[in-house]
Amino acid sequence: VWILLMGDAAHSVHPSTGEGVNSGLEDAKVLCDVVAEVGNTPETFAVYNARRIADLEALGRLALYNERGTWDKRQKVAGGITNAVLGIGRAIGASGPPKEEYMFGTLIRDDNILSYSEIVTKWEQQMKPVQGFANSVAKLCTKQTPSPQPSDHDAPGKAR
Repeated sequence: VWILLMGDAAHSVHPSTGEGVNSGLEDAKVLCDVVAEVGNTPETFAVYNARRIADLEALGRLALYNERGTWDKRQKVAGGITNAVLGIGRAIGASGPPKEEYMFGTLIRDDNILSYSEIVTKWEQQMKPVQGFANSVAKLCTKQTPSPQPSDHDAPGKAR
């Protein structure tokens, strides 16, 4: 008897990624492939996990970036500058397509389906040369926004 948690039940995907249902469907596909290859064996879930972990870690990195941009003014400014510079780069042929084209757009074809880890890695590589400049400009223009996460000294019973 198997009990398997898949999709959001197994690895909640932050809404900012827009990938909750898609990652659940991918979980099902990968599990079917693994069962077809190795059968119902003690290794089944180890193989499944090994195939999914890189993609789930990539979705986590994407979600963290997106979430931080919702509350951190400096991140919002740096992200806007990065997107603008990469957009100009795309217009002149110096930068590749945005991650959204691989996830939701025109680059999704049967012969060109990339994993989350491949998409996020491409996106991170595109951003890397621009981020230092964007972060420096953002630092000059904005104050760092503190994290909305409660700190240890905010815990009940702690002295302020």
